[in-house]
Amino acid sequence: MWCEEPNCQHFVHDIDKGVYEFKAPREWVEKVAPYANLIAGVLKTLTPITAPVANSFFGEDFMKVSNIQSQLEIMKELTNTILSDNKLLIDGTIGMRDGLLSQAERSGILALHSFLDEEDPHHQRLGLKRLPTYTGDYLWLCEKHYQNRQSKMPQF
Repeated sequence: MWCEEPNCQHFVHDIDKGVYEFKAPREWVEKVAPYANLIAGVLKTLTPITAPVANSFFGEDFMKVSNIQSQLEIMKELTNTILSDNKLLIDGTIGMRDGLLSQAERSGILALHSFLDEEDPHHQRLGLKRLPTYTGDYLWLCEKHYQNRQSKMPQF
């Protein structure tokens, strides 16, 4: 998980935060698979450049100290497994389309979002807090940056 504080993005790793272990029926996995495959493809593409970029941005030993490299290796292995499993590669076409996500990918992200809402409705296990911005978007912030952005006005 990453805190999205502008000009201070950083890795957030709190014990028991951001990890959701669960058992899911095959039907749910098949529903989420198109979105998972899209994300797996993006991660597979970006993983080889992640270490040098993170080290140059956060400092030479950042990847070693933060243990992100081993996590990225696990993610790379997982994405390779997902992409190579033809049973889960339901809609592998990425070409030109009308929107950013295909209908199957949108259904997948909605199924994932629904699961997370049921599993952790108040985002307590996420390790980040959602803060609305003036543009209507959201920033996901660590506890420290979230508290720094709270109003300093006295509450009556």
